[in-house]
Amino acid sequence: MTRTGFAPRRLLTTIAIATSVACSSTHEPRATTPDAPTEGVALSPAGQAMAGIETQEVEVESAGPTLEAIGTVTLDDTRTARIGALVEGIVSRTQVDVGDRVRGGALLAGLHSHDVHDGWGDYRKAVADRRRAEQELAFADETLARTERLLADKAASVMETERARASQGGARQQLVAATAEVRRAQDSLEHLGIPVDASARSADEIPVRTPRAGVVLERLVTAGTAVTPGTALFVVSDTSSLWVVAEVDEADIGRVSIGSPVEVVVAAFPSERFDARVARIGDTINPTTRRAI
Repeated sequence: MTRTGFAPRRLLTTIAIATSVACSSTHEPRATTPDAPTEGVALSPAGQAMAGIETQEVEVESAGPTLEAIGTVTLDDTRTARIGALVEGIVSRTQVDVGDRVRGGALLAGLHSHDVHDGWGDYRKAVADRRRAEQELAFADETLARTERLLADKAASVMETERARASQGGARQQLVAATAEVRRAQDSLEHLGIPVDASARSADEIPVRTPRAGVVLERLVTAGTAVTPGTALFVVSDTSSLWVVAEVDEADIGRVSIGSPVEVVVAAFPSERFDARVARIGDTINPTTRRAI
């Protein structure tokens, strides 16, 4: 299988052909005398440069026979995004239709899901636990400071001071654990596409966004569609570059090489020619057609 990448845009090629024509006559040529003046114009190299005249040696090249192959125009997978659902839910709204051009990160749809409510619940609980851990650490700090002052005044024992210091260490560890839990809950929401900031504190749906710019080629859901993880939702592709996948006869595969120029003709534009180059060549042969695929 040979893959050819081309840009589907109108191309205009101008070919200039220089032809020499020898004219013959039935009359015999007149003899000229050595003294007869010859007609012509001679220019020095400087004069040629001023006149904008450039010369180049003529090269002779032999053009080999052309190779024709039937192919299929397909999307460039490296420029295509097939967007699916991350969680189970119901499509609450769609923002685009087939044929719309979108930018990278554009909102395509919204999903209602219990995972959103569960995620916000875990996040708020983690924030409350962290706040409580911060208060306990502040109380432990004050207790240790007071105990150390009493110890200096010989009003407290060393054992009491060590207990206060141990309580402070335990409170600090609880705060570290609570902070980590807040981060975990925040990461869970951000994985769903919900940023944890003041503007998103009331977000109750999961945004479906495209990771790349392009054209919406497929919209596979509508408002109210129930989805599960992995359900296909949209196909967005940058169609400025496409693939042509063609099968070449086994006997002709040696005539194809990476980088070879190709002219692509499609049924939609029979009079157009699109310039392309061979990008990939398959390593296997179709046992039925005996063609490289």
